[in-house]
Amino acid sequence: NEYDDRYAKTLYNIAIAYNGLGDFNNQEQYSVNSLEIEKRIYGQSSPLLIKTYSSLIIAYIELQEYEKSLAYANIALNIAGSNPVSANSTDLADLYNNLGVLNMLLADYSKAKIYLEKSQSIYQINQLDLNENYFNLVNCLAITYSTLGFSEKSNEYYEKGIDLALSHNSSLAYNNINSYSIILGNNGNKEKGESLLYSALVRAKTNL
Repeated sequence: NEYDDRYAKTLYNIAIAYNGLGDFNNQEQYSVNSLEIEKRIYGQSSPLLIKTYSSLIIAYIELQEYEKSLAYANIALNIAGSNPVSANSTDLADLYNNLGVLNMLLADYSKAKIYLEKSQSIYQINQLDLNENYFNLVNCLAITYSTLGFSEKSNEYYEKGIDLALSHNSSLAYNNINSYSIILGNNGNKEKGESLLYSALVRAKTNL
C-alpha cells in the first residue's frame, strides 16, 4: 500500500510536470493512471482523489474536450459534497476555480460566477496562500463580472488582481493589466488604460 501510494503520487507529479510543458495528452494519461491506483487504495469516493480529478479537468479543458471535463468535474463535486469536512481546502478551492473556468468556456457565466465565488470564499475562510491559482481566480472573477454587467465589481477585481500579481512579481499581472486596459478603453476611460499599460512597460523593463 505504501509503495502504491508513492507510485500514485509520482504519476500525479509527472502529470503536473506535463501540464507545465503544455503536453496535455500526457497530463491526461498520467492523471488517469494515478487515479486508478488512488481509487484502489483510498476508495472511489475518497476526498484524496479530488486533486487528481482536478488535474484531469484541467487536461480536458486544455484539450477542448469539455464534455469529458464536465463529467469528471461532476464526479469530483459529488465527492466534495459527501466529504465537506475532510476534503483538503486547497483542493476544493482549485476544484471550484477549475469549474468556474470550464463554465466560462461553455459561456455559462452565471454558473461560473457561483463556482468562482465559492473558490474565493474558501480562500478567505481558510486563509490559504495567495498563489498563481488565486491570481487566475481573481482575473476570472473580473472577466465574469464584466460579462454579466457588474462593472463596479469587475473593476474592483481587475485592480485587486493587478495589485496582487505585481506585489508578488507574477507574470500574470501583465495579462491582467492588458485585459483591464482594453476594458477601460472600451468604457471610455482611455487615459487610465494607457497609464496602466505604461506602468506595466516600465515595470517589465525594470525586471529584465
